[in-house]
Amino acid sequence: MSALNSAFQRSVSRTPSQDEVDAQPNEPMPSIPLKCPICGKSFKRVQERDRHLKSYLPHSIYCPFEDCPWTGRRRFDLKTHWENKHSETGQVLGNMKYQIYDPKAFVKSILDGTSHIEASRSAYKRVQERLMELGKIDAGANVLGRQLDIEA
Repeated sequence: MSALNSAFQRSVSRTPSQDEVDAQPNEPMPSIPLKCPICGKSFKRVQERDRHLKSYLPHSIYCPFEDCPWTGRRRFDLKTHWENKHSETGQVLGNMKYQIYDPKAFVKSILDGTSHIEASRSAYKRVQERLMELGKIDAGANVLGRQLDIEA
């Protein structure tokens, strides 16, 4: 045991070599750009920028109630909608995910340089396919993001 302790002490108290010091530059790491690449709006946090970017994409959450055409972007909005429109049914929303697609992948593609129109078209196509599978064709008009000309 004492051999392990002394080896540990030597590794902890050892002075780094010049090569190790040079490998760690004193320059600060470049920060993540916190501007919207579409409109140029600035944000203080990455999460705020990403939530803003999602507003350019189609809605990603649907209401599981059979004949309800509601769609939205945030789980909290679904909970509010459910409480306001469907609470009288006595059904509980539950913990299931009612997500049509994952907007994080599309936000990443926009940040990586994909045109937001191209990303929106791709997401819109996925939304339309999923809503057809769910039998919610009439919800299609509700899903558009800020970019209105994505069907062209």
